[in-house]
Amino acid sequence: MAAKMGSWSFLIGQSTVLAAWVGLNLTPGVPHWDQSPFILLNLVFSFASAYTAPIVLMSQNRQSDIEREKNMTTW
Repeated sequence: MAAKMGSWSFLIGQSTVLAAWVGLNLTPGVPHWDQSPFILLNLVFSFASAYTAPIVLMSQNRQSDIEREKNMTTW
């Protein structure tokens, strides 16, 4: 999961969703579900950050464990 969240496709997809969200909420004649300053969008990003940080940390810990085991076997 950490590899997917750190990929270009994820970043491009997230940027596309962000642009569409803001664009649709600023377009006249389209029902606006999140008025500027986009409080709901901020909430969505807060949830994403709350889950992304632990996933990245777990991935780093796992990689650290793998490297530690690899170094132990070379001694």
